[in-house]
Amino acid sequence: MIDLEGYRVEKATQDNLKELIPLFSKAYGKAPALEELKNKYKTKAFGLENCGFICFFGNEAVCFVGAVPCFLERNGQIIRGAQIGDVMTHPKHFRHGLFHKTAAILFDDLKQNGIEIIFGFPNLNSKPGFKKRLGWEFTNDLKVSIFNQLCLPFIRLKSILPFFATILTKYQDLVLSFYAKKPYEYKSLLGRQFFTIKRNENLFNYKLNHRKSYFWNINGKLVWVKYDEMYVYIGDIEDCELPEFQSIIKSIKKRAFWLGIPHLRFNVSGGSKLKKFLDATIDEDPDKDFAVGGLIFKDGVSFDELKFTVADNDNF
Repeated sequence: MIDLEGYRVEKATQDNLKELIPLFSKAYGKAPALEELKNKYKTKAFGLENCGFICFFGNEAVCFVGAVPCFLERNGQIIRGAQIGDVMTHPKHFRHGLFHKTAAILFDDLKQNGIEIIFGFPNLNSKPGFKKRLGWEFTNDLKVSIFNQLCLPFIRLKSILPFFATILTKYQDLVLSFYAKKPYEYKSLLGRQFFTIKRNENLFNYKLNHRKSYFWNINGKLVWVKYDEMYVYIGDIEDCELPEFQSIIKSIKKRAFWLGIPHLRFNVSGGSKLKKFLDATIDEDPDKDFAVGGLIFKDGVSFDELKFTVADNDNF
C-alpha cells in the first residue's frame, strides 16, 4: 500500500478487482462482468499477473491504471512488454493528478519486474498528458483502411424490424463460427523485420478466453477477425505475398456479404508490410489515425522497430 496525499494506492489482486466495477460505471457509463475483469488480469502465462494499481479515497476506488503483459518478437529476439489498457478516474476526483501519479507507480513496478517496453493506444484527448506528464514517445500511428462493399441489407432490416436483431446476430455468430479454425503460432503480415506481439498459443488462449473473435483459414493463411454491424475488423493476417493478400481480401468480402456487413476495416501501423499491401489494394483510406506510444527501457530498441494491428489492442 502506498499513501498518496490523502489517497492510498494498492496493487491490483484478484480479490480487490471487484472494487473497480462501480468505478467503471462512473467513468464509462458501463462496467464489465467481474469474471471478465478477473480473466483479463490473469496473465501468468506472460510472466506477470494482476498488473495494475488502484487508488482509493476511503474505501472507494477512484482511479485505476492497468496493464497486460506480453512478449514481442523479431527474428527470434524476444523482449518483454506491457500494454497500458484500462485507465480511469472518478469524475469527482479529477484535477488531483491521480492518473499520472498512479501510472508512474505502475510503470516503475513493471520496470522493476523485467518489463522492457510499455506501450498503449491513448485517444487524442489523452495523448498530450501521456507525452507531457509521463514522458511517452509517440510514433507509428495506427492507420485506418476501409474496404466498402455491397452486402445483404441486415442493417436496414434491423431498423425496420427491431425484434429481428437478435435473430440476425445469432445468424452472424453461426456463420463466423462455421468458418472458425483453431489458431496456431504464425508470423504476422506486419513484417518479420519488426518487433510484433508474439502470435502463439498463450496469446490466443488469453485473447479468446475473455473476448469474442475468430480465426479463419483462407488459402492456407490464418486471418483473425471480429465484427460489429458496420465492420468486419481484420485483426491480423498471416505473412504472405501481395497476390495472396489480394485473394484473401476477395474471400473475406464474400463472407462479409453473407454476414450483411458493409465494410472491412484495418487499423495498422504505418510503414508495416501489411499497410503497404493495403495501400496497393484499398478502396478507401480515410484520414484517421490512432496514436501509439510508450516508454522503452531496453537499450538498442526504438518505436520505429515496433508494429501493431487492432488485434493488439487489449479490447480486441
